[in-house]
Amino acid sequence: MLTRPNKINSYFVGRDKPSGILKAFVHGRSPARFKSQTNPYFPTRDQQQDHSPSLKPSLNPSAPGRVLCNGFVLDNAITLSRPVPMPKRPYPAHDLPSNSVAAAASFCLTKFVTVTEKATTMNTTPALHRTAFVFNGSFDKSIDSFTDYVTKFIEINRGNNRPLLIRISSSGGVPEVVFAFCGLLRQVQVEGHEVWVHVLSQLCNFTYMIAEVADKVYMEPSASFQFGQMTARVSGNIIKIADKKKHQQQLFDQLCDSIVKRSKGKLKKEEVSAWRAKHISAQEALALGLCDEVAPDPEPQEKPTNKSEWVMRVSGSFANQADIYNLQIALNIFLEDSANTGRPIRVYLTSQGGTVAYALALYGLLLEAQRLGHHVTVHVIGQAYSCALWFATCALKAGTVLIDSYAMLMFHAPWIDEIAADLDDIDDLVAVQLAVYKQTRALLKQIPGFTEALISEWEVGEDRFMNAAEAVSLGLGRLSTDKPVAA
Repeated sequence: MLTRPNKINSYFVGRDKPSGILKAFVHGRSPARFKSQTNPYFPTRDQQQDHSPSLKPSLNPSAPGRVLCNGFVLDNAITLSRPVPMPKRPYPAHDLPSNSVAAAASFCLTKFVTVTEKATTMNTTPALHRTAFVFNGSFDKSIDSFTDYVTKFIEINRGNNRPLLIRISSSGGVPEVVFAFCGLLRQVQVEGHEVWVHVLSQLCNFTYMIAEVADKVYMEPSASFQFGQMTARVSGNIIKIADKKKHQQQLFDQLCDSIVKRSKGKLKKEEVSAWRAKHISAQEALALGLCDEVAPDPEPQEKPTNKSEWVMRVSGSFANQADIYNLQIALNIFLEDSANTGRPIRVYLTSQGGTVAYALALYGLLLEAQRLGHHVTVHVIGQAYSCALWFATCALKAGTVLIDSYAMLMFHAPWIDEIAADLDDIDDLVAVQLAVYKQTRALLKQIPGFTEALISEWEVGEDRFMNAAEAVSLGLGRLSTDKPVAA
């Protein structure tokens, strides 16, 4: 179990530099120097002694928790007698070290949060303020740190009914690892907490079981579930190979059973087990009973003039999962801090494109930000190529899209990596990619000038570049009029 640093200035959301524990994580080193420390700001129920002359834990069941020390919160029944000042803004994810190998592999930067209730369709239970995690990646052996946080949630919130919200995107994972995580979520439920799952981009194959376990599941309109035949590798004694294959079949049967169970009879096991490469959009999932709700489009938000903007920079490629996950973590922290209620967000965008699933994961979280009352401005300051073009539309309806006069934008139909498979399998796999493209195509069609005829013409031609004036003429936002201000 990881412990947190016991210094009040070691916020995860520190303004000038990441905390020591964050540095250790993102550089792939175990934060051993923290393991033996006792954190005075998170006393257990039987350790209510005063560890600090200036901060004294006290019991106050009615007081909300505060975000403290690397993002953890106090139990709702434990508060501090002196308020702790919050940083002016969350630590910007784009300032994290670029070689954040552990951020991609361990997914250990997830944030514990406690918030005041916000108007969201999933926040329907008259319970304590929710705790929200964000996860993006594969469920393999490297998720131990993520499960540590869920375990810590159980420990901190034992005896109350605080809901747990997981904002998730996953490309799949190891069946046994997924089963173990589902078992942990069941323990969360046994302890009296509802589990809510918010699918930002996609859940593939066995990771759908996380949604099946949850009490409530809602999806972004551009999110999807993807299923296919299980791939297995066997080796060893040839006499026992059949037994190994049988074991893999049993795992696959559990997945099929969970899908059938969640559909409440709308799907049959024979049908599900025959899926070779199946794409299910959010709207289809709702009709099949595989989710409870498709999140609505956010309502337009007036940009407040009395609150400073929280700034996030999206630069480079959407192909680096660690970078996108860092951005999601920073945004999740911001959204779940009640001190930021109604605060506007500005996203500086310059990107050559990248992986559609990663772009959709951040896209969905920015839509959620607008549902929670934050005005979002996407400011294209350099290039918006490929998936970065439709990414800008996340603020087109409810927020603001600005395009710098020097910016360049580009459209093309998506590319896929090389596929080596049987001819029939290639057809199935391409069909899944076309279904995803249909969803991102719909995002482009939010731009008034991007008609069906125009997209059909451009997608079979060469890469279609646009300058800022042309993009604005098509309806993608307006030219930026921001001018440098003299000191």
